[in-house]
Amino acid sequence: MKVYKMLEHIDLHEPALANIISWQPDQRSFLVHGGAKKMEQHILPRFFKGQKQYASFRRQLNLWGFRRVDHKGADKGAYYHVTFLRCKPPVCRDISLTPRPQCLTTRNYITCTTCTWPHV
Repeated sequence: MKVYKMLEHIDLHEPALANIISWQPDQRSFLVHGGAKKMEQHILPRFFKGQKQYASFRRQLNLWGFRRVDHKGADKGAYYHVTFLRCKPPVCRDISLTPRPQCLTTRNYITCTTCTWPHV
């Protein structure tokens, strides 16, 4: 997985970039410290070819099942996934795209009554 490889590369070979994005102490999540501009300037073009906007990077994380930590504390704003573990890289290979409900792949999502997806 690209995110895992990027975090490992930064940690082992370019620690100066850790002020932009890095593993959290729990080794199960990562945090973007530097904000969108620094990600777009220094990280995305280098590690994610073709991805130029931070918003697109975040959207991809959501599609792959990553969630953002909302509670207060040191991990607030970090991204995690239940199988994203630094100590077990093979487990990361099990991460897959989360399927979108059928109602969101068609234009009928306003009248959908068959799923529990939060409709706006």
